Amino acid sequence: MFLLILFFFLFLPSLFSSTPVPYSGKIAINGVNYYGNAKFTFSLQDAKGIYHWQSGSNNNDMINVSVTNGRYSVLLGGQGMIPLPAKLFLDQVELYLKVHFDNRDGKGLRHLDPDQRITATPMALAAEWAKMSQVAEQANSVKPVSVTKSMLNSDVITDLNRSINKEHFHSSIIEHLSPLLKPKIIGSLPDRVSNEGKIITLQAPQSEGARISFQWKKDDVAILGATSSTISVANDVDHNYTVVLSNEFGSATQSMQRRFGRGGISVISAYDHTLFIDENGSLWGMGTNDYGRLGFGEEDHSRSTPEMIIEGNISSIAVGNEHSLVVLENGELWGMGTRSSGALGTTTGVDRHTGSNP
Repeated sequence: MFLLILFFFLFLPSLFSSTPVPYSGKIAINGVNYYGNAKFTFSLQDAKGIYHWQSGSNNNDMINVSVTNGRYSVLLGGQGMIPLPAKLFLDQVELYLKVHFDNRDGKGLRHLDPDQRITATPMALAAEWAKMSQVAEQANSVKPVSVTKSMLNSDVITDLNRSINKEHFHSSIIEHLSPLLKPKIIGSLPDRVSNEGKIITLQAPQSEGARISFQWKKDDVAILGATSSTISVANDVDHNYTVVLSNEFGSATQSMQRRFGRGGISVISAYDHTLFIDENGSLWGMGTNDYGRLGFGEEDHSRSTPEMIIEGNISSIAVGNEHSLVVLENGELWGMGTRSSGALGTTTGVDRHTGSNP
């Protein structure tokens, strides 16, 4: 028994109704793609089985078509076929394409199931310019909010609710859209330092793109189940963490280092910088130095490795996204970074690039 599988792709005709319609199909026999020449007949009929067009003058009037790896292409209404009627798609709102196939094995023509419906609306618009003006005139007469979901045909609702994914686009369109639609990272994933055993949460950087999925890696090895935008990890030794942002159009990757705060007695991090106090009471920092929030005396020159800021006499620390506060052992409060919204408690209108008492 033959298993005949038919897939089809029907493209819109040109703006002139007499132009043949490009049609591509696929044939597999018992799961194996057919290869070679074969004879075909094509016809269009409505839902009641009434024929409105046939490729030949009778059922024996067939055309020769070459099939390669199960695929073939023809021009309906061309290649020696009977031309398509000028108003066929304008007059018939529901048409089905019926295909018969003969591979010359002595069994004659076989009907390739299932018959494929051809959506009539876009072809009706292409069939006759006059129809375009009629549709536009009718559309202009419809008042806003006068059409509700309950008034729509079930086929229209199904089509509107249909999910569109990558497989619905031609390869040339995908090639053009991929650079635009793949994830784009616009934030950062800063390095972190924390004490031994401390649980810290890593947050994927801010990004752009639709339907993004996440995969975290530890030292370049994917972490099982780590597929959300955040991940909580325990600090033991130094590790490199990477997050891969992906969708069906591509991926983007960003990495960070999470360091073990050896000898540290207090560690605190903001979004882009980290401070910690070592066992000698000295203040260390790393990360970005925007607004001078690390206290190194200048606004730029970020640090990718820990560097001492103040030697000794540090009691405690606190940080915001753009400023840092330090309490000395004598009780003095020092601040560095932006004074926006009074964050440093100063009355002057400048940022602090080194630690100082407000």
